[in-house]
Amino acid sequence: MQIKKLLLSLWYGYGFLFLGSHAFFIKPNTAQIQVISSQSLSLHRILPINNYPGRPHEPIRRFVLAPKTKTAFLRLIRSQNILPTCLLYTSGAWIMKPSLKDILKNGAFFVGLVNTLLILSSSMIVNDIYDIEIDRKNNPDRPLVTGEISKPVAIDMVIGFLGAAELFNLAFLPESLFHIVHAAILQILIYTPLLKKIPGIKNVSCATLVAFSMVFSALIISSQENIIKNVNYPLFSILVSTVFLGSLYNEILLDVCDVSGDRENHIWTLPVLFGKNGAISILGLILLFGLNVCYTRFISIYKKPLQGLPIVLLFSPMVYHLFQIKRHKFEKNVILCAVRQTNIPLLLSVGYFSFLSYQQMQIPNKLVSL
Repeated sequence: MQIKKLLLSLWYGYGFLFLGSHAFFIKPNTAQIQVISSQSLSLHRILPINNYPGRPHEPIRRFVLAPKTKTAFLRLIRSQNILPTCLLYTSGAWIMKPSLKDILKNGAFFVGLVNTLLILSSSMIVNDIYDIEIDRKNNPDRPLVTGEISKPVAIDMVIGFLGAAELFNLAFLPESLFHIVHAAILQILIYTPLLKKIPGIKNVSCATLVAFSMVFSALIISSQENIIKNVNYPLFSILVSTVFLGSLYNEILLDVCDVSGDRENHIWTLPVLFGKNGAISILGLILLFGLNVCYTRFISIYKKPLQGLPIVLLFSPMVYHLFQIKRHKFEKNVILCAVRQTNIPLLLSVGYFSFLSYQQMQIPNKLVSL
């Protein structure tokens, strides 16, 4: 069974990686320093011919990523999302099993983290590939629009990343998680051509994928257990809801930024359908309703109103930002500032819930010791 599983993973992984390999290893045909173009991906430089013992008159070939291309690559995958994603992923495992020792000795946890980042990066690239024309209006500095990275190379990156994710999935993760990874890959592939065109669904789809990184790590760390029976499961489910809410908030705000290009390309987002004022009003209602649900559910489970109060307090700046956005007439820099600052209440919430989960796990231990 293990041999069959290994062969299957190698088959999938080799196929994907072979198709995407030429994006990263471009064979040069001269012995001069070459750069593909100042407007495209520069992946190699070739040093002049050198003589050295044993192999005279042979060019030394070194494959390096040019500094400008490194920056473009990081912008393409939106590298600023990597650290928050790592923290969200880790928090999901921690809340279900608040033991650093148990997490660090679990190899599948790290494989799942790599897969999460590969799928996250692929989703960003796929979105840019489909949205090149839209980004010419909304985000003209994107690497595919400026030509710093070419579209074929971007496609090869997606193939390579998803191929590696599929290889790691089949080779190292429990069989019960195979279809979860497949579903995540399918979601990012159909998002831009299909889901993005459906009002509201596009926002829910993105927010679900972000929040699901926590669920993925929780399933990995609890692979031998039923997570619903875990003492921290109610706390975990409330945190997943708050992260989903924060991500949904960001997605709708970004749609307000992109309303001009979306309208021209017939993408019916909430701001296109209801106007910027209408979208912000809808977002405010969603935020207030979601926070009320999370707070009410917390105090109904734990009967501690004061412990649930930080949930509301941490997210109150997000409500304030909505008023600021309206007051500044929907200026793009104000909206983007609000999106960036959303990470603060989200990360503080993760820290607070992580502390509560550790505290909750100590109660059974104390009872056992008594």
